[in-house]
This record gives sequence, C-alpha cells and structure tokens, in this order.
Amino acid sequence: MKKQSVTIQRNNVIPKWDIENFKALINRKAGLNQYDGKKIVSFYDDDMGCDMVLRIPYTNKQLENGDFDNKMLYVLDVMADYVGSTSCKFDGQFL
Repeated sequence: MKKQSVTIQRNNVIPKWDIENFKALINRKAGLNQYDGKKIVSFYDDDMGCDMVLRIPYTNKQLENGDFDNKMLYVLDVMADYVGSTSCKFDGQFL
C-alpha cells in the first residue's frame, strides 16, 4: 500500500466516521511513493460550494506531459461518486 501522500486540507462533506475510508481510497487512486511536490486541489458541487480541498502529490514528469490533468479528471470521477463533486480547480483554473 502506498503511504498517505494525499492530505486533506479542508473537508466539508465527509463525516468523521468515514474519513479513514476516504483517505485510504484517495491514496490508492492518487497517492505516490515518491513525488516532487503537492498541488492544492479544490473540489466543488453544482452550486460552487467547496466540498473538499486536497493536497495531491505530483512528479515533474506528470506536469510536463499532462498526466497530472488526467489524474485530476480521474480523481474528480472518484469525488463525484463519493460525495457528488462536479468540478475541481488547481493552479487558479477549473479543469
């Protein structure tokens, strides 16, 4: 299992009793054993209310070849299924 490299900066939707399950899931989907840094990624609902803010690890190679964007689309799908998020934002832009 990968170490807990994805961190939760703000949580407005997941109850405390379910947070450990969510951490395990999100780290399986987006965690990295080695990374160059972390990006702050915000997830929003239909009304643009902030569901959650995560710090998600990246490698410089992911940024160069666009794999980080693809990874965020995948994580957005996970967030949509888990809590109903419909959009995400990082580096000042919505994906």
